[in-house]
Amino acid sequence: ELLTANYKKTEVFGLEIPTEINGVPSEILDPINTWTDKAAYKETLLRLAGLFKNNFEVFASYKIGNDSSLTDEILAAGPNF
Repeated sequence: ELLTANYKKTEVFGLEIPTEINGVPSEILDPINTWTDKAAYKETLLRLAGLFKNNFEVFASYKIGNDSSLTDEILAAGPNF
């Protein structure tokens, strides 16, 4: 069922989450819906993204692969905000 489900991307991390799955309440598929305080969710999301971004910066000085394309891919996989 996951192979044929519709997906949407989350903010910042760009994770693809299904919008509907049989037998699973759709409101719990999107993490923001599990938080009663939406502002606290967004604040936590941005704080976590900042931690990831700081960690990814360690890789910026490494040149992986013949043309450093793998380094670029690793950095591109980080959060966008």
